[in-house]
Amino acid sequence: TVLPDGAGMEVPISTLPLADGYKATLYQFDMMTQKEKAIGLAVVASENITMATKVFDTWKVELTPKDGEPGEIKLWIAKDTRRIIKNESKLPPQAGGGIAVMELTK
Repeated sequence: TVLPDGAGMEVPISTLPLADGYKATLYQFDMMTQKEKAIGLAVVASENITMATKVFDTWKVELTPKDGEPGEIKLWIAKDTRRIIKNESKLPPQAGGGIAVMELTK
């Protein structure tokens, strides 16, 4: 099974059997190279984060390309609903190399 490239990749990740210490290797289709690439997934912490005045008990999940290329992603996934509460994505150099942050607001 190969994950899609870009938006929506996080949804199937939230259905995995996440738990403290969980690790996996996932494969994503890269539109630029027309090949699959390996992504390391690790649940690195349990964190309580506050978004929109509500506290969420989350797993902090880090996704790291196994080929050493940029593109790290950090996800905070609510333990009870499996919703993505926060996403921090490192942008590639051709997109400015910054960090894009998306957070739940309602």
